[in-house]
Amino acid sequence: MNKLKNELKRIDHKGYPAYKDLKGSYDFVKYTLNIEHVQGDPFASPSALSVRIKGKTADFPKNYYDVYHRRIALEDFILRKFSMEVSKISFKAKGSGKSGMVSASQPGQEIMERSACHVDEKTGDVLFRFVVGFPARGRSIDAGELEKILFGLLPKAVESSGIFKLFADKEKLKDQIELADDQKVLRELTKENNLAAFVADGSILPRESGVSEKPMKNAVLFKSPESMSVTFELPHKGKITGMGIKKGITLIVGGGYHGKSTLLRTLEKAVYSHIVGDGREYVVTDETGVKLRAEDGRSVANEDISLFIRNLPNGKDTEKYRCTDQKPVLSDPILTILPVKTHDIDVNQQQCGQIKTHTGIGQFVQPEVSTVVNAAKLQIKTNPEQLERILIHLLKNAAEYTESGKIFLDFKKRGAHTHQFIISDTGTGIPVEKQENLFKPFTEIKDLTEGDGLGLPICALIATKMNGSLTLDTSYTKGSRFVLELHT
Repeated sequence: MNKLKNELKRIDHKGYPAYKDLKGSYDFVKYTLNIEHVQGDPFASPSALSVRIKGKTADFPKNYYDVYHRRIALEDFILRKFSMEVSKISFKAKGSGKSGMVSASQPGQEIMERSACHVDEKTGDVLFRFVVGFPARGRSIDAGELEKILFGLLPKAVESSGIFKLFADKEKLKDQIELADDQKVLRELTKENNLAAFVADGSILPRESGVSEKPMKNAVLFKSPESMSVTFELPHKGKITGMGIKKGITLIVGGGYHGKSTLLRTLEKAVYSHIVGDGREYVVTDETGVKLRAEDGRSVANEDISLFIRNLPNGKDTEKYRCTDQKPVLSDPILTILPVKTHDIDVNQQQCGQIKTHTGIGQFVQPEVSTVVNAAKLQIKTNPEQLERILIHLLKNAAEYTESGKIFLDFKKRGAHTHQFIISDTGTGIPVEKQENLFKPFTEIKDLTEGDGLGLPICALIATKMNGSLTLDTSYTKGSRFVLELHT
């Protein structure tokens, strides 16, 4: 400390570049101050400093930083505290340019690893990085004002943020550590249950304004639709229920101001965990998730987007849609239906049987119903994920609406490059008057689809993109029979 004071006295009133002589480390008893970079003049970007508090002095509980997710939560919390404390002392010292400025990184609502604060997982040492505008009168050094910052104002901000026994927010810190435990478990459970995202009931999704990430006051709390509701058990929160979004394609629809964009923005942000009180604490998205936005001004030719939108104000045909300068509002659904990639897969009796037994379809099969699989041993070139998706949807429908008899899954080769997957049942069948509109979007067929009427139309669209077709065999009268034909 005395060394730094003597240096300040020596360079006082000299030209501003003499501040560079201060670069180095200085012992402040409870912490070490490091002057790492000195600005060239009072109007330049402020000088870079850091302080390091030894683990024995900081004395945060070891179980707060000995595992990764807890350490990140601890760093985030004490950085917020430090940032708030230094903001109170900023510009308390006066001078020209950026003189007296003291600032640390100000985190948003997300909890993430930041270079502005680090806690050593082995020693418990705490490191804060921040900037200070070294004071000047004109372009001459004002050492007295810098001494005021470093010896009078800064120590309290450092000690109240980085020394546990002087910490005023111990309970709030504990809450954030426990929340970090719950968020880690929630992410693990989401993956285990083959979900891409989870949104807890009671979450506050709308934000305060377009320029604020804080939660909106008096907002409508989120409530999951029953069809997507799942319940998990967390170590501290206990039971939590919310909407589970499965991996694959999920279409979010609704009118103006129904919250579609709000939900999408929430899912985009939920790759990171959020702080206590944010309203999105129990909203998680797979960490590998990224936002894909359709390119503005794309050229589109002969794309069928009628599944997503019809009756355009300008009367354009959405079954063979064309545009040379497409905006994202229509470009997004166009991007959604791009062709799927294919590769060789083996098809045999056992694998077709696994689609039936390993995907949860069995829970829909009535006790009086038996299932039969007939599949030759062949190799076809197709997209296995999309193939399985179509078959699961058709089998689930067959299982749900067949009370007795049988459900058949047959795989047949109809030519050198033509293969068929045939799903037949002895269920209620489809009324003749409904068959014509079966694959048209937003047509509700009570016996086969739930809710939005998009299941079969999407399956048919996917089949088309796989160079195939999905049709209803109207000659079959014992129930329902769907034929998925693929040309490879």
